[in-house]
Amino acid sequence: MKKIINNIIVLYSLALIAVMSSCGNKSNQNITNLNTDSILQQVDTVIAIGKVTAENGTAIISSNTSARIEKILVNEGDTVKKGTVLLKLFNQFDNIDIVLAKTKLKALEEQNLITIKDVERENIKLKYLEQKYETSKELFRQNAETKENFSNDESQYLQQKEFVAGLKKQFVINKNQQKEQQLNIDKVEITTNDYSIIAAQNGIITNLNAKIGQNVNTNESLGEIIDTKEIIIEAEVDELFANKIATNQEVTFININTKQQLGTGQIIYTSPILMNKSILYETANEADDRRVLRVKIRPLSVKELLINEKVECQIKIK
Repeated sequence: MKKIINNIIVLYSLALIAVMSSCGNKSNQNITNLNTDSILQQVDTVIAIGKVTAENGTAIISSNTSARIEKILVNEGDTVKKGTVLLKLFNQFDNIDIVLAKTKLKALEEQNLITIKDVERENIKLKYLEQKYETSKELFRQNAETKENFSNDESQYLQQKEFVAGLKKQFVINKNQQKEQQLNIDKVEITTNDYSIIAAQNGIITNLNAKIGQNVNTNESLGEIIDTKEIIIEAEVDELFANKIATNQEVTFININTKQQLGTGQIIYTSPILMNKSILYETANEADDRRVLRVKIRPLSVKELLINEKVECQIKIK
């Protein structure tokens, strides 16, 4: 730590000398020729400020449709597994859909009953016309019936036969529609009876703001699930040291307030580009115009850390 502090003092001194020389102090002209790289060569540890985050991110608890909350099955702080039912909802529009679907089903059933009676009645007529046609055909064969009467009896029989076939076909269509409608009703009833919000991932329930009887809109946030078992440290390294940072470098975590060592870790990712400071600052005034290299660090041996907790990251570069 002493060497780190000394290195920082050297860098600040260098910056101060540069400012003084830019103001026209001729006597310090030779000092401005100091090679920054030679000073950086003396640094063996780089300090970065990091923030504890969930590696799998945060899952939002929300509904995929507008509904009313009927039951809340978890409390804030509960640990849940992926697939756990969190809330039960009621959608009044689903009930309306069921009523309309059942009304349509009843109409189809009634229509099928009418069609069945029509088929029975027209079948009786068909048998009569068939017998009449067969008699007329036999008489015509014996030259005991005119061709006109025979043709008329044949035409009536064939027309009735086609009509009955059409009624039977319509009955089959209605029957299929009836089955399809029943399946739609079953599907809506299952959805209505077991309409729920489930956990999208393992983790702890946080920021739960759901209340029984509350009406919620589509994708409205009702809380969050954070997986605290899989955490990483996201940190920002000043651009001055960007080319000194690489994956697999050792990192020591320090409590910012107490300076107590919290544990160790290893860099698992470095950004390919420099960025403006952002992820570790709550207000714009905290950041300046210097760019940073973003890195991700996996804790290997560390005391319990809180999500969003800031830590000092000492990165060993030599």
